[in-house]
Amino acid sequence: MNTGNAGTIIRRVAVVLNASMQSSQALQAAAELAASLQAELEGIFIEDINLFHLAELPFTREIRPASMTEETVSAQRMEQELRSLARQEQQKLELIAREKGISCSFKIRRGQIMAELMEAVTEVDVLTLCRPVRMSEMFRREAIGYTISTAVFPIQQSGPSVSVIFGTAQNEKMALMAAARLAGHLDVDISVLLTGNSDAETDDLQREAAAILESQTQQVNYIHLPGNQISDLVIATASSNSQVLLVNSNNSLVTDGQLWPYLEQVSCPVLIVREQAADS
Repeated sequence: MNTGNAGTIIRRVAVVLNASMQSSQALQAAAELAASLQAELEGIFIEDINLFHLAELPFTREIRPASMTEETVSAQRMEQELRSLARQEQQKLELIAREKGISCSFKIRRGQIMAELMEAVTEVDVLTLCRPVRMSEMFRREAIGYTISTAVFPIQQSGPSVSVIFGTAQNEKMALMAAARLAGHLDVDISVLLTGNSDAETDDLQREAAAILESQTQQVNYIHLPGNQISDLVIATASSNSQVLLVNSNNSLVTDGQLWPYLEQVSCPVLIVREQAADS
């Protein structure tokens, strides 16, 4: 497999940062991929405009559990809190970039979370996402280490893996190559999630993926993922012990907005590989 192409095409790996445990996992995954490709690592901190709208309401209050005291929340104070969090995330980014020996940059964006995320997808080669912090959690400092929702999954029988969705969308090969590069860097298995609409199409996809990965030294596991259903994707990534999931930006999970419910149900970060990167 020629992973050199992935290295020359993917020049900038971005990660969306927030004050959560999942954000730290996303940062680690982005840094590992950037290091394996010697790409730039970019941190993006999004200030949710809805938080400022909420803070401007006259009845909005913050209750501190330790003292049970009530404080007024203002837009100015909200901005101060968010900028403080942004500085902390920037320091984490710069530290891991130094450890990995890669360059980094950091930017703050403000707007509707979903709109900002979709715009960011078009600006970088790879965008790394984790479960977003809910609005209510921004008012609870102790919620930084919040827990995610749980589900019943099959017992994991395999070691850790890098999962990648491989289907018929244009330039799906890019995500597969990036996944192979990351799996090799981390020395873990590759789980290829095949999204064929029929058995014959799935078999064709598996043969195509196997040809791309023919020189890959990591173990490759193939899993049929019919219809790109979120419930099936959650189970597949959990049962294959996925540390990270890669998906092409042209995949319907991204274009139809189905990826966001998935992020709500899992702890592993998602890397969106930009479809246009193949032509850059």
